[in-house]
Amino acid sequence: MTILHAQEGKTKILTPQADGTLLVQFKSHATAFNGVKKAFIEGKGTLNATISALLFRYLDAQGIHTCFVGNAQSPDTLIYKPLTMLPVEIIVRNVAYGGFCKRFPFVEAGTVFKSPLVEFCLKDDALGDPPLPDDALVVLDYVPVPYNVADLKALALAVNTAFVALFSERGITCADFKLEVGIDAEGVLLLGDELSPDNFRLRDTQTGTILDKDVFRLDCGDLKSVYSEVLRRLEDD
Repeated sequence: MTILHAQEGKTKILTPQADGTLLVQFKSHATAFNGVKKAFIEGKGTLNATISALLFRYLDAQGIHTCFVGNAQSPDTLIYKPLTMLPVEIIVRNVAYGGFCKRFPFVEAGTVFKSPLVEFCLKDDALGDPPLPDDALVVLDYVPVPYNVADLKALALAVNTAFVALFSERGITCADFKLEVGIDAEGVLLLGDELSPDNFRLRDTQTGTILDKDVFRLDCGDLKSVYSEVLRRLEDD
């Protein structure tokens, strides 16, 4: 649904502006397991906004269209083009981790796939974000005309190619990530939401050290330090 008035979610506050843009403030809250686990982490909002802006600009430079307009005055806030979001999360997996291994316990965590795997799930915390087969997207009208499932997969794979290249240059394995997409006022399919370590599984290529929100999920590290390290590497030319 298009945002018509200020809305607050688990990790962001969305405020429409008179010029038709959307202010997106990133909250310094960490959540996991569909909001069951929560914590306030000072500075996280600014880190997520900064990383997201950097990655949005990178994708734009690769010719991948996004909702990103620019930075706002506050370091924890970005300016977006408003979108009517699809109620779907797109997950791209290069390495087996997390929910994939739970669904397929015979696959060892860390298994590298021969080719990227694109999956879909319904964006609904109350239902546990259930998986959606490709055909379900069609029969439930979750993909707006004139687009189709192949368009969503093509976009996801283009993003994956760009991210794998970017992160590998910085000693990071891009194991998987989640995307959300929407339609703008002109009917164009654009990448939305955020592009922060909240939405990725990132591992140090040499050591396997976790560089994403798994440190919070699994209580195995300091989230702020980990996100700061990701930002440092992305900013290191």
